[in-house]
Amino acid sequence: MLAEKTNLTARPNWQTLCEPVQPFLDEVTGRLQSAVEAFDPEIATFVQYALASQGKQLRPVLVALSGRAAGGLNA
Repeated sequence: MLAEKTNLTARPNWQTLCEPVQPFLDEVTGRLQSAVEAFDPEIATFVQYALASQGKQLRPVLVALSGRAAGGLNA
């Protein structure tokens, strides 16, 4: 009933969830991509694939949001 009265929605999208910490996530991703250059070329291909996919981003986003909620977030 409350949701009907206030037009609340319980389905935020992924971008909305990540928005508060997106600059931090972008910085970390950039650093990881730079580090890949030092890898063996055969391994680098797999690492680049893993960094490009968004399937494993839940844990890093939760850690970043928790850090922000605790008062600080440093790249």
